[in-house]
Amino acid sequence: MIAIYKRELSALFHSMIGWIYLAVMMFFVGLYFSIYNLGQGYPYVAAILSSILFVVILAVPILTMRIMTEDKRHHTDKLLYTAPVQTIGVILGKYFAMLTVFALPLLVVCILPVFLSLYGKVPFLETYVAILGFFVYGAACIAIGQFLSALSENQIVAAILSFLLLFLGYMMSGITGFMSADGNLLTKILNCYSFSERIQTFFDGVCDLPSYLYFITLAAVFLFFTYEVLQKKRFSVSTGRIKRGAFSTGLIAVVIAAAVAANWAVTLLPEKVKQFDVTQEGLYQIGDQTKEVLKNLNEDITIYVLSSEERTDSIIARTLEKYKEASDHIRIEYKPTDLYPEFGAKYGAESSESGSLIVEGSKRYKLIPNSNLYETEIDYTTYSQNVTGFDGEGRITSAIAYVTGDDLPILYQVAGHDELQLSGDLLKSVEKENVEIRDLNLMENAAVPEDASGLLILAPTKDYSEDDAKKVKEYMDNGGKVLLVTTLTQDGTPNLTGIFSEYGLRLTKGLVVDPQASRYYQNPFMLLPEVASSVVSADLFSKKRNILMPYAQGIVVTEDDSENAPEITQILTTSDDSYAKQDLNMENWEYEEGDETGPFALGVYLMKLNDDTSETELLWLTTENMISDQANALTAGANFEMLSNMVARMKQEENSVSIPAKKYMADSFTIPRSVFFFGFAITTLLIPVILLGVGLSIWLGRRKR
Repeated sequence: MIAIYKRELSALFHSMIGWIYLAVMMFFVGLYFSIYNLGQGYPYVAAILSSILFVVILAVPILTMRIMTEDKRHHTDKLLYTAPVQTIGVILGKYFAMLTVFALPLLVVCILPVFLSLYGKVPFLETYVAILGFFVYGAACIAIGQFLSALSENQIVAAILSFLLLFLGYMMSGITGFMSADGNLLTKILNCYSFSERIQTFFDGVCDLPSYLYFITLAAVFLFFTYEVLQKKRFSVSTGRIKRGAFSTGLIAVVIAAAVAANWAVTLLPEKVKQFDVTQEGLYQIGDQTKEVLKNLNEDITIYVLSSEERTDSIIARTLEKYKEASDHIRIEYKPTDLYPEFGAKYGAESSESGSLIVEGSKRYKLIPNSNLYETEIDYTTYSQNVTGFDGEGRITSAIAYVTGDDLPILYQVAGHDELQLSGDLLKSVEKENVEIRDLNLMENAAVPEDASGLLILAPTKDYSEDDAKKVKEYMDNGGKVLLVTTLTQDGTPNLTGIFSEYGLRLTKGLVVDPQASRYYQNPFMLLPEVASSVVSADLFSKKRNILMPYAQGIVVTEDDSENAPEITQILTTSDDSYAKQDLNMENWEYEEGDETGPFALGVYLMKLNDDTSETELLWLTTENMISDQANALTAGANFEMLSNMVARMKQEENSVSIPAKKYMADSFTIPRSVFFFGFAITTLLIPVILLGVGLSIWLGRRKR
């Protein structure tokens, strides 16, 4: 086999075929690398491989068309068939020579992520899983091309047949989808020869063992077919005649059955064994919060998907499988809108909302529109919407908690003092907790309503009247739960903040500055306080996640050792070097005489057990800037997670079911234009030209001899 391998590899590079193949592949690799990675700062090299899939369908037939027919043309095939070389050795020697040529451009692709890492964070694991998947796909394509080359007497015919068969595998999923949206026995049989969806799993960041096995067994089956063809020809040459039945029909059936059985058996494995999520954000995984919700399920839940299984977005489909695997109470049903046009309407879904989910329990149901499963933003350079986050897990888990829960808790957000109102991503995060949010004007109400599960006071810029402050105090004395966010104002809010003085909490004047480099982001006013463990911050503390507090005030906590003293946890604290700037018109942030020195608390969690066994709870945070979408994005959702944990406490639940959206892709790079032009010139122009030049010189040299 080794001698055949060396002979064929030498033949590929002593003719123009090997060099043309390398030049074509490197041209397209360089082109898409320049466009996506260097031009757009895209961190995923898998985008290159996805773009050149069709190029492989065109290039592989050129590589394989002569591998078996060349011997016929030069009448060297009879020497092979009568030589003391095993047929399988001939086949594998030729096959591995072509596979070596196919792998050479991929070696270059393997280097590209290392180069890109100079400009930002590259998802290496996703990248190399995609490259390995592309390699096994190419291995199967080469085996198919070699088989058709063995069948044909003409190179052109072999190339055309190879292209048609590879193109059919590439388009099969589209063909079967056109034949039946819901799938049937025929489409399932035809999809046994479908490439695109299987290889797409690698590009999606999934290490999918069934897909790897599929391409490996496909290559093995076609190599076996080639073996049978050569065995027939060897028999014909050695005996001088063709004997009917030289093909071992029974053995062919056994090999095909074994391949089908192996692929079927691997699909029976648990999802956690056969598929591995290698994405940075764990797009296809469910977190501990979801697992806890599913663990506590005591009723059956049906999740309807308004689409066929074949057309459902791959991320959503895999996420739903994780839910199904985690609980026996979860059932998934696919209801394509073209086959069940009226089904979604019963749940309030529009006919155009294909891909939406309906989560139904014994008490109620909840519709999750397809548009809510992903977060998008507008790119104003192209005026197009780009997907920025996947919110499937957050929406589905919230819906499960909703359909299995009791009546919705009511949260009142206080209005009338120029407070902020819940909006944007914070509103989405709170809504996932399955609460009803109502406005409350204290002047129009004699007291906080008795049905209040919690009170939201978000950054009032006008002080409360003594009467309004008294109503809040009475609510807290009766075991109320308050989420308070304060903001710096010129006159302050002494009536509001004075409520908490009896708990030993005093708000400082001015803005807190922390000069320690590890305690701020960009400038010493954008604080990264130390996070302590509490019922609203335990997970953040254990995972060492940051909370961003831009332009915050400080809270000074007075120790109280009395028997009825509240339990106060300073969950967000500055360093000992911090101080509160009194002069807000200062030209710099340096310490000045009169500035109060720290450390300070930027966030406190208070719990007090009252005489009637009710519990008063307070989460006080000292800057409205921390509840902005921008600040939350910089902390990967940690800011809103702490607020959601407090909302869960208001509902009297230990764990929040508000799960942040997962980042859809890694951050893009900013690559200088000079690097783009240099990279384009090298990868797209120079390397292909050099390859063609070397191949041409070798070919011309051989012709002269």
